[in-house]
Amino acid sequence: MYDRIPLPIDGSELAEAVEPLAMAMAKKFESEVASGTF
Repeated sequence: MYDRIPLPIDGSELAEAVEPLAMAMAKKFESEVASGTF
């Protein structure tokens, strides 16, 4: 088992960091599904 590593940022900063990545992944997924390559 791994010990949980405390991140030196709070939840709102984590959300701001992850949101652009999630949006990019969602758009990539949508484009793949729309083009039928998924």
